[in-house]
Parts: sequence; structure tokens; C-alpha cells
Amino acid sequence: MFKIIVIGNSAVGKTSVVNRFVGDRFDHNYKATIAADFQVKILNLQGNEIRLQIWDLVGMDTNFAGINRSFCRNASGAILVGDITDESSILATAEWKEQVEEIIAAHDSPIPMILAVNKVDLCEEKEARGLELEQF
Repeated sequence: MFKIIVIGNSAVGKTSVVNRFVGDRFDHNYKATIAADFQVKILNLQGNEIRLQIWDLVGMDTNFAGINRSFCRNASGAILVGDITDESSILATAEWKEQVEEIIAAHDSPIPMILAVNKVDLCEEKEARGLELEQF
């Protein structure tokens, strides 16, 4: 089983990203995650069953030091989520990345991390935002 952590500011859509990937579902009603939640996604890649344990961590954007270190331990990868309609959440992903790198370095080898930009369906200036993200 591979542990994947999903991190980002509050209300950027981390739970929606996880729900869409794991169960192909979307809930229009916002419910804040309390502490953490996880779901399991089973993939079949070239005849091999791959199990992903995807941890949806609460947004702690008021205190970057607040990432619970135990949630990061033994992680195989991380998804950093930002909201295209909230530039501060995109910029904050760099801080989240540094936090995860520090936590992981104390116990494990470096892990791959990807940036997922969410809520593009709500952005009217997609092209302009895309140029900014390309520089990021």
C-alpha cells in the first residue's frame, strides 16, 4: 500500500479532489475536514493491483508549523492543492512543500510531490492564471 498525503490551505478543495479521484463523485455542499480522513483507491496497472491510501489532511493555513508530523511519516507521495481563484493558496503550496520536505527528511527518503490547481471551472481568467502558474 502506498500512502499519499493531500495538503493545502482550508477550502481549496482537497476533499473534492480526493472524492473525485477515489469514487468519481462531487458534493456541492462544503464540509470542512476535521483533523484527517483517508480513502483507499485500488488501481490495476499492467496486471498489478496497486493500493493507494490517500490521506486528506485538514487545512492549517494559519499555521504552517501545524502539519501533524505523524500523518506525513511513511508517505510515498504528496499532492499539494491550491485554489486557482485564491492566489494566496497557490503561493502557500511552496510553504507546504517545505514543511513536508522537513518532516520527511527526519525519517524517510524524499518523496515525489505534485501541484494540483483546483477550481479552474470557477475562474474566468484561466489563460492569465495559467501563465502565472507556468512561472511558479
